[in-house]
Amino acid sequence: MSSEVLDKLWLVIQDRKKNPSEKSYTCKLLKDSKKLESKIREECEELLKSKKIKGKDSTRWEAADLLYHVMVYLASKDVDFKDVLAELEGRMK
Repeated sequence: MSSEVLDKLWLVIQDRKKNPSEKSYTCKLLKDSKKLESKIREECEELLKSKKIKGKDSTRWEAADLLYHVMVYLASKDVDFKDVLAELEGRMK
């Protein structure tokens, strides 16, 4: 597993932003900033509680949910995910 998965997800999110569809959950989040912010808070709380409640599998699941919602948030703010990765890379020096 590599950052290819994140790159693919980012491309899907960008495509949904450029080509909105009424059926797309991503598009609904991009249209409704309050809902998106609420989902980030919700997923963060679920991640923090996951291991205590349901174990390691739940933690993995909730982390993926949170990461997805954060990436949608970045797209909604026109912040390129690659810039976030570059920021993290710079912090490792």
